[in-house]
Amino acid sequence: MIIHPPRITPIEDDLLISSRIEVHGSARRTSENLWFRFPAFSRPSGDFDPFVVALLLLAMQNGENIEVHGSLSRKFYEGLDRYQRVFRDWYPDRFKLIVVRPSSLRDDVVSGATGQGAAFSGGVDSFYTFLKLKEKLSHTIFMSGFDMPVNLTWSIGELTRSFSTMMKNTGIEFIAGSSRTRTIESSSTVCRCSLPA
Repeated sequence: MIIHPPRITPIEDDLLISSRIEVHGSARRTSENLWFRFPAFSRPSGDFDPFVVALLLLAMQNGENIEVHGSLSRKFYEGLDRYQRVFRDWYPDRFKLIVVRPSSLRDDVVSGATGQGAAFSGGVDSFYTFLKLKEKLSHTIFMSGFDMPVNLTWSIGELTRSFSTMMKNTGIEFIAGSSRTRTIESSSTVCRCSLPA
């Protein structure tokens, strides 16, 4: 699997970060476009790291190494081996250990950043994280296209409104984004089965 350099494209009040992904699979080679869309005020980066996160379990399921045509955070990269081993130990018949090869590693320098964020899907795990870290959190991020298909617009709209109100009432900034991750997984996975949440 190859992750090509991401592009950032303004769309109305949002920013679309997209990358061409080459998936080799078992017997065929396909090219897909993976994207993330965020409100522009959230100032998303054009880093490769989110693309590796989104594709890692799919690559492990297919037994396909990931080649990154750019840099990854050194801290993030150093955690990938442990992350893979946990999933391989949980699902030994489903996931294989793979190699992630970035062009380079970077030492992230956080300048002026003062907040802490957490992913929030509305599930049990994210509510636990939210309740445990509520006093420390400055924002939460809800991404349609991971747990639920991005085309469920009515459900996503209702959840977004509900979560946004809940976060506003606790003084936490709520960021709603979307991604094409589920579509990539379902069209590129060898066994055509969804990945665990």
